[in-house]
Amino acid sequence: MTEDAFLCMLGGHPHVQVSAASALERAGVETPSIAQRAAMPAIARGENVAMQSHTGSGKTLAYVLPLLATRLKRGVPCQALVVCPSRDVATQLRAGVDRLWPPQPTSAVQLVLGATEGGVGGGSEGQLQGGRAKKKTRVAPYTLMDIPPALQRELDSFAEWRLKPINRERDGVSVEPATAAGNRADALRLLGWLKSEKNIAPSLGGVFGSERLDQAVQAFVEHLRACGRTYATCAGYIRSFIAVARFVHAARVARAPRGSVVSTAAVDAMRRAHRQIMQQARLEQKFSAAKPKAWLDWPAVLTARARAVSQYELRKEEGGPGARARLFDAALLTWLTVVPPDRVGVARKLQLGVTLKPTAATGGFELDLRTPDAHKTAALFGPSTSPVPAAACALLRAWLAEAGLAAAAEPYVFVLGGGRGGGAAVDHSEPLGASRWTEAVKAVLKRQAGVPLAPKDLRSSFITFLLSEANPDEALKKAVAHAMRHSPAQQGSAAYDKEAAERAWASAVRVAGAVAARFA
Repeated sequence: MTEDAFLCMLGGHPHVQVSAASALERAGVETPSIAQRAAMPAIARGENVAMQSHTGSGKTLAYVLPLLATRLKRGVPCQALVVCPSRDVATQLRAGVDRLWPPQPTSAVQLVLGATEGGVGGGSEGQLQGGRAKKKTRVAPYTLMDIPPALQRELDSFAEWRLKPINRERDGVSVEPATAAGNRADALRLLGWLKSEKNIAPSLGGVFGSERLDQAVQAFVEHLRACGRTYATCAGYIRSFIAVARFVHAARVARAPRGSVVSTAAVDAMRRAHRQIMQQARLEQKFSAAKPKAWLDWPAVLTARARAVSQYELRKEEGGPGARARLFDAALLTWLTVVPPDRVGVARKLQLGVTLKPTAATGGFELDLRTPDAHKTAALFGPSTSPVPAAACALLRAWLAEAGLAAAAEPYVFVLGGGRGGGAAVDHSEPLGASRWTEAVKAVLKRQAGVPLAPKDLRSSFITFLLSEANPDEALKKAVAHAMRHSPAQQGSAAYDKEAAERAWASAVRVAGAVAARFA
């Protein structure tokens, strides 16, 4: 018999053999897995065992069947406590035990939810404790515990397909086995949830090849969010779903008659879903309560700017080694606050005579972003020009004069590094590199505010201010998140409105200027 291997592990008592054979037949199990062969004899002897194996390898049966056999051999009640990491896993475990050993008057499996700090109160099926309900704990996603043979074959084929270099979607010579295992685990969580909540049979082809996959995944993501998962975590799941959908599509293409077309709807839907959820993840990260350790809110940034300008004005007649640095700090912080840091690279690559153009009529300047290399997103958003706020013009003129910059040479404006102590002239023919620019901005804010805030965090501080209650412009709040996100997908969409985006940016400039004026 194929059950002999199991029965030998559990001992030779006739009652044990008959009962165990019946349990195995009910569970549809015929041959012990590698994990079961390794663990069951030791567990049956009552030894301490630490067991680790992948999902679907039969770990549950490996310890549950010896426990049931122990009860039968002793002829007395046997109590066992199984601690699970989540309610979902505990519920699936109980269902599995009930299939092996149906509830009887003298034996049953009791599901008890343990109390955790801020979690669900203890008691049978999460009953109330002390007359009031405890705060709901984070619930782990479902995982498919019982893997049918057909699904196991699909999973094995997927693992083999996924590890081939041709099927990778990132740099490197191949996909790591750990990546394929993670894809499998994520797929099993979706399949487990669909089976438990929607009564959908678990199948890679049936689920990940369905034209309704996007609807199922959307509902699953809503479940994950309700469980407290971040958008970044949800995006990780969808990356796995893309891999599985690609596998299902490849398998169907291989089986299809030559010349026939196999729909890519499921793969396309997952890729769209991933792009959308990554946008949510980026916003979530920027505007979450957990700010970076080096953080300044926007009023603190404006206070630092006012301090830098005040120091420069009070001491500009002194000259000396520090005069140039004080002027640089005042000019840069004024630019970064009155011209909001919404477009990456504008300040770093600000070039006199190219993107910063003097206006003879007013004596001021114009910000001209019509050149393709004006800033990181110029190619996407097209040409735009706007007057530089008056608050920045005077300091810009002073800095250009101090640095000896003329429009004819088309120098880059914000470069500091060689004028200390009357040293050699600074080379303004090239902008600072991205890393050196970050260090320069951090150094200025460290001097003026005591916090080395990076440019990207400065931008986050401004956007956070625009979305906060400190900004009374409700219309701007609704538009700012869209206006501040730059991507080829956004610019290429039918809903993209460049003029509306520019109006939102202009509104942001007005709001920033009005707030900055209060910190003179």
